Amino acid sequence: MKHFSLMAGMVVVLLAAGCDKDTATEPNNFPYIPGSPSPPHGATGQPTDVDLSWSGGDPDGDPVTYDLYLGTKSSPPLLTFGLVQTSYNPGILNNDTKYYWKIISMDDRGAETPGPVWSFRTGSGGEEGNVVEIESVYVNSGPQVEVKVFFENNTELGGLTVPLQYSSTDVVCDSVSFVGSRIEYLGMKGSNMDLTNRLVMVYGVVLTESYIPIGSGLLCKLHFTIPHPVNTVVEIVSSFYPPSNRLEFVDSSAGSVTPQFVAGKIVINTQ
Repeated sequence: MKHFSLMAGMVVVLLAAGCDKDTATEPNNFPYIPGSPSPPHGATGQPTDVDLSWSGGDPDGDPVTYDLYLGTKSSPPLLTFGLVQTSYNPGILNNDTKYYWKIISMDDRGAETPGPVWSFRTGSGGEEGNVVEIESVYVNSGPQVEVKVFFENNTELGGLTVPLQYSSTDVVCDSVSFVGSRIEYLGMKGSNMDLTNRLVMVYGVVLTESYIPIGSGLLCKLHFTIPHPVNTVVEIVSSFYPPSNRLEFVDSSAGSVTPQFVAGKIVINTQ
C-alpha cells in the first residue's frame, strides 16, 4: 500500500510539472488594437480641456499599459507613457487647432500593438477644413533655420494669399522655396518681402493649370538667417499685408474663404 501511495504521489508531481511547463511555453498574443476613440476621429468643436479615451485590453488577459502620442502634426510626439487606464486628460489645449493622437498598447511580456492615428479639432475658427499652419522649430545654434508652412483645403482652389509677419529682427527671412510644395506646379507663385516691417507675402494663382485639389500638405518653406547669436523666441503670425492683401483662399468659383490660422515660432537657444 505504501508503494502504491508513493507512485501515485510521483504521478501527481509529474503532472503538475507538465502543466507548469505548458503554461511557461504558451504563445503570447499581442494586445488588442486600440479603438473606439473619444473624441471620435475627425470630430470638430471640441473643448480645449477635452478628455481622451479609447478601448484596449489583451486577449490573454495580461496587464496592459498605454503610451499616448499627441500633437499638431500627423506624426504626433509622445506625450505620456505607462498609462494603466484607457483615458487621459492632456490639460488645456490650444483653441481652434487640429490635433492628431494615437495609442500604443504594451502587455507585461513586451508585446506592442500600435493604434491608428486619429484627429480632432478644438473650438471653432475659420471655415472648417481650411487651415494654414506654421511649423514651430527649435534651434540650438547655427546661422540659418528653415520653417515649413502647411495648408489644408476642403474645396478646390483657384488661388491663395498668406501674409505673414515675424516678431523680431533677430532673424531675417531671405528666401521662400516651393520645392516639394503642393503648389509647385503653378506657374504663378512666389513671395513678396518687406524686411523693414518683417512681412512676407506668399501667394499662388491658378492660370492655365488645374485647380489646387482638396487635400493637405506643404505650402512652402521659409528660409531665415540668424545674423547674430541670440537667445530668443520669434513668433510667426498672420498679418495684414499692405496695400490690400489678407489671409485668403479663393475657391474654383472665385469665392473667398478665410482659413483658420495656426501660428508658429522659432525658438533659438531657449528651452
